[in-house]
Amino acid sequence: MPDLRFDDRVAVVTGAGRGLGRAYAHLLASKGAKVVVNDNGGTLTGDSANAGPAQDVVDEITAAGGEPLINRVGHAYIKHRMRKEHAAFGGEVSGHYYFREFSQADSGVVPFLLMLELISREGRKLSEILAPFRSRYFITGELNTPVADPALKLQELKERYASEGEVSHLDGISVNARDWHFNVRPSNTEPLLRLNLEARSQALMEQKRDEVLDLIRS
Repeated sequence: MPDLRFDDRVAVVTGAGRGLGRAYAHLLASKGAKVVVNDNGGTLTGDSANAGPAQDVVDEITAAGGEPLINRVGHAYIKHRMRKEHAAFGGEVSGHYYFREFSQADSGVVPFLLMLELISREGRKLSEILAPFRSRYFITGELNTPVADPALKLQELKERYASEGEVSHLDGISVNARDWHFNVRPSNTEPLLRLNLEARSQALMEQKRDEVLDLIRS
């Protein structure tokens, strides 16, 4: 049985001692939760900490008859977007999950129960359910760096990486390349830049992580 901790968020650690990872929690909620899979025809709201969600998330949502949407970070923005789009589900990599049937409010208890349902239905350990995703997607987690001029650094990132992929300014700066993507956004409460980066291999993730961090910290 995984160890569990939640308040208005939810965090899960597998029996193998590895953190579930907030992005994987979002992935599994999108993949296995009834609010997602069985709500055919509804729309689903994504998170913006990764401006390009893992393709499996998009594929699962689309296959279920839903529409994946990108939105900027923050519960006020996500709740507004969910009401506007009549979205079934919303998630952030911070561990907040929002449900239409819960008045668009975030809850740690609801995804906890859905996770237990998923484990019961699959009849496997959570680490075993996660294994296929962990072998295909490699994520840095959120990396925070104090900076004196966040706007200047965002501009430098745009100039450096605009040629490598599609650029979005929905929330900070996001670059979506063929085999990797990242988002860097200013903190709303501290003089920090927050980096989230995902790649198709461990080596590429580490290479691009170090590149982007070197630029941010220079």
